This record gives sequence, structure tokens and C-alpha cells, in this order.
Amino acid sequence: MNGSVPPLPPDLGVVITRLQAHYIRGAEPRQVFDALLPELLALADSEYGFIAEVWRDERGQPYLKLFTLTDIAWDEASRRLVQSQRDSGLEFRNLNTLFGAAVTSGQPVIANEPARDARSGGLPPGHPPLRAFLGVPLQQGGALVGVVGLANRPGGYDQVLLERLQPLFATVGSIMGQVQTDRERRRTERALRESEALYRAIFEFAPIGIAQVSLDGRYLEVNQRLCEILGRSADELRRLRFHDISQPDDLARDLEQLPRLLGGELERYTMEKRFLRPDGSTVWTLLTVALLRDARGLPMKIVSTLEDIGERKQLEQARVTAQAAERANRAKTEFLSRMSHELRTPLNAVLGFAQLLRMDAREPLSAAQQERVQHVERAGLHLLGMINDVLDLSRIEQGALLLQPGLLAVRAVAEEAVALLLPAAEEHGITLHLPPGADEAIVWADRLRLRQVLVNLLSNAVKYNRPGGRAELSWSAEHGRVRIAVRDTGFGLTAEQRAHLFEPFNRLGAEHGRVEGTGIGLVITHRLVQLMQGTMEVDSVPGTGTCFSVLLPRAQPAQG
Repeated sequence: MNGSVPPLPPDLGVVITRLQAHYIRGAEPRQVFDALLPELLALADSEYGFIAEVWRDERGQPYLKLFTLTDIAWDEASRRLVQSQRDSGLEFRNLNTLFGAAVTSGQPVIANEPARDARSGGLPPGHPPLRAFLGVPLQQGGALVGVVGLANRPGGYDQVLLERLQPLFATVGSIMGQVQTDRERRRTERALRESEALYRAIFEFAPIGIAQVSLDGRYLEVNQRLCEILGRSADELRRLRFHDISQPDDLARDLEQLPRLLGGELERYTMEKRFLRPDGSTVWTLLTVALLRDARGLPMKIVSTLEDIGERKQLEQARVTAQAAERANRAKTEFLSRMSHELRTPLNAVLGFAQLLRMDAREPLSAAQQERVQHVERAGLHLLGMINDVLDLSRIEQGALLLQPGLLAVRAVAEEAVALLLPAAEEHGITLHLPPGADEAIVWADRLRLRQVLVNLLSNAVKYNRPGGRAELSWSAEHGRVRIAVRDTGFGLTAEQRAHLFEPFNRLGAEHGRVEGTGIGLVITHRLVQLMQGTMEVDSVPGTGTCFSVLLPRAQPAQG
């Protein structure tokens, strides 16, 4: 606080001219008002004062932010407060004060006995004495933009002084209004730049294609994603109309919508549309089209977005194809099932009559006739086996095959399967081997179906083996499962044959040989293992042999 007597007031017109020149030369507002305050104090013969701008909070309530203030710090704490907020502007939000009355009323406040004035909110402890106060609201275009506060004029303040200084206050208000206008302009420009930068970033890096198109269909602006979808550069697209690269059938549907859009009947429209790429390929897209209008409401340009839906269309086509295949498969399965049932009755009759002919002691057949009847029986039994396999497969595919799982000792089921295959093995000259000292293993499976699985695998090991070969059935426990393996010394399988191993009715070339088969035994075996929560593995070396492994969940023996 400067306690010296202020100098004689300078001429008011000179102060106003100097103030305007200072602002016009582009000085910062704080510098302008810092230079003005001492001259204003001299003109008003005041001890201290401030020049503040009116701001508003998020609720629209006014408060003051100081441009300049006479140094009236009365202790170290107040001095640090003023210094810390000097750059950002010291704020006064408590308007229950004399200067707050100037803000809330919009009228000048003259208080020559502040201590007794009802509008005074008091002073903080240590504050320099306030003997008189003048608060002048600053207007610009009818809006409150700031407040000037002056204090401690000898003899107090009056209307005469207020009127004499009014030209200066009007000039300060005008300058402050221009400061606010300039600040708002810069804020708007900054927001516009940020908005444009954001729009450009969204436009360029959007995951869908975006284009601005003229009313006659020419591409004006395109983003990178649209170029990727259409397979063309931005420069190339800007030389084209969308008519040039549209699939003709889809173009007609697109052009039907445009008049409705231009006429205001539609705000936008969306359609699936195909575009032609430079290499001649077609890309499926989801096209959305909207119209931009100018300030008069007239059509200006078209904005369109493109989403590549080629993968979705492929999935839809795959789903339709799969559904058709599933329907065909169900029809095939149902047909096979019905036909198999219909065929078994006459086939059983054929086999029965063949056996009667062969066993008729009253009218015995000749040796040649016996051989012919045996051919009929063998063919009939082979056909019956095929029919039974087809029935099993159809029941599995229809989910009609019921299992009765339980605790099974692998050895017991393995011995049954080996016993069933011994005659066929001896006929083919194949040695069947069952390890005598194999560990006992318990699995959770259906006994009948597990035996069927092992019989099928052993049957293949016998039929497709070398003369004098060997087939072995073994098992071992591993990681909570039991591996049951059937190995043979046959001719093995190539990688291509293994790839088609479980395809129905595919005998992998064996149909040209002498070994009879249906081509679905392994398919049934594989499905049965899956139904018992197991898996199958195949290991084969061409020219050496094949090993089929069945892995089933291991179980603990029942406690007695």
C-alpha cells in the first residue's frame, strides 16, 4: 500500500487517449489496465482500487476476476495469495460485499460510511481500513462486463466525481467488452480448429468408408477406408461417378431412391449394394446415403457410408448351403434307414432259403450247387452286414442310438473281441496277439459298443494285413485316460488316405481289391468313440503298418 499523497490528476482526455492508444497497439489487457489504474486513482484522488471483469460460472452466476489491483497485502499470507493468482486472475465470488452490490444491481455504489452500510460484508482481519468506497459497473452494449472499485477518497465519493469520470468508465467498459469479444472469437476459432481436426481424424481413420458426393454422382472427397473397399485411389475415385463403378442391377435400385431423397421424402436410405473393383471382382457393401442441405434448405451434396459386408455375405451363403446340406443329409439318412429296414426282411428270407437248400438231406444238392448256394449266402451275409452298418450310422446321425455306459474292464472286452475275430484271423493267416501281462484298466463306456469298436478295428487289421502278418491289441493308462491300440503289419496309409479316413462310403481305393467292405465301418467306429466321450488317433507308415488308438476316460474300480 502506497501511503503517499497522489499527484495532481492529469487531464481526463489525455488519460482516455493514452488508454485507447495502449490497447490499439496490441498490449495485453492486463498491461493496459495495470497502466491505467494509477492514473485512475490519481483522477479520483483515491488511495487504492481495482479493475475487474465479470465472469459467470457453470450455473450462470456472476463473479469477478481481477485484471489489476493496488498492492494492499497486509501480511505474508495475503501477499502469497495475490502473487499466486496474479497471472490467472484473483477471483472474488462472494458478492455479499460493496463491490458485489455493484455487480448484482448493475448500478454505481457509493458508500462513504462502509462500516455502517448494510451492503458491506465486512473486511478480513488485517485488511487496510476502508473509509469510503466507489463501485462502478462497466457496461458494453447494455451488458455488464466489469467493475471498477475505488477506495478512501478524502471526503468521500459523490455523483459529481462519478459523472466527471463517466467518459473514462465508458471507455474502459468498451475496451473490456472488446477483450471479451476477442477472447470468445479466439475460443470459437480454437474450438472450430479442434472440431475440424477431430472431423478430419474421424473421416480419415473411420473403420467404414465415407464419401462426399456431388448431386450428379461425382466423388468429391473420400477416406482411406473407402479406397480400400473399392480398390481404388482417392485421385482415381475423384475422376469417377458412383454410376461408373456400381453393379448395374444394384445401380438401378440406388437411382430409384435418389429422387425421393432429393425431394425430401426420405432423410436417408440404406441398401446392400455391389461395387466393381478394377480387377473385375465384386465387393458387397452396406450403403447408407444422406443429403446435406444449405442454409436455405436446398440440396447441396450427398454423404454416403460404405461397410464391407463381403465376409458376412459369404457366411450367410455358407449357412444357407450348410442348411441345405443338413436337410439333404437328414433326408438321405431317413431314406437309408427306411430302405434298410425294408431290405432286411426279404434278405433274411433269401438267406433262410439258401440255408434250407444247403442243409436239405432229403434232396441233397450236388457239389456245384452247394458251391453256388454258398456264394448266395456269402453275398447275402455281406449285404446284411452293410444294411446293419447303414442302420447303425443312421441311428447315430439321428441321435437315436442309446448307450448304456458303465464301469468296464478293458481286458474282458478285449478278450471277447479277439475271440470273435480268431476264425477270420486263422482263415487269413494272421496272428492275433493280446498281451498277457497288460495292466488292468477300467473305463467308463458302453460294453456292447466298445466291443463293436474293437471288433471293427481288429477286423480291418486282419482284412488289410499281409499274408502271415500280425495284429496286436494293447492298452495303457495315461493322464486320466486309457489308450487302447490296435496295430497291424499291413501296407499302411498315405497322408492323403488318412485325410479321408472317416468319410462315409470312402474305401480309400480298397474297392478295387478283393477285400469286401462297406466303407462306413471306420465312420461308425469313430462316431461311437465320440459318443463315449473319447477320441481316436491314427499313426501309419506306408509299407510298414497302421496303429489305430482309442482314448477313453479312465475310471476307478468300484469299491466293494
